[in-house]
Amino acid sequence: PQTQSGPETTCDAISADGTYIAFELGGWDTADLPGGFSCGSDPCYWPGDSFILDRATGAVVPVAVDSSGQAGAVNPGTGIWTSYTANSVSMSDDGTVIAFQSTSPLIPGLPPGLYAYVRNLTAGTLQVLGPAGGPAASWGSDSPVVSGDGTSVAYRYTPGAGVSDA
Repeated sequence: PQTQSGPETTCDAISADGTYIAFELGGWDTADLPGGFSCGSDPCYWPGDSFILDRATGAVVPVAVDSSGQAGAVNPGTGIWTSYTANSVSMSDDGTVIAFQSTSPLIPGLPPGLYAYVRNLTAGTLQVLGPAGGPAASWGSDSPVVSGDGTSVAYRYTPGAGVSDA
């Protein structure tokens, strides 16, 4: 079998002053990541997840966290801790507001599907992007882009796409 010497990494976004970098790792299979972030168990698996690197401090934080602040969960079937996934990350100019898409269950009660989210790192908030008051089972959203000042997010809204067959 083919072995990989390290994770595949791509850059998704950079803050205006270059302090914050959003990057995606694919297939990292270890308990510790650069910057001191740890999944807290071994084995763990990052199937393709995005992180924010603070170049001033060297800290690394995951983009996709659920509403309780967790970055993943142990799969009951395998016993392996698996991260929540995030990609298509967009960042405000100051790096404090990020928008991303994920199929992970980040908000309780949201049916399986692809959704766009906005996360305010300073306030510690997470919000799914979609129609106000619309039933979650009848829509999906993706491809978010946050404005430079972090006050607006554009995204694609897809009626009827919230429920996945997977």
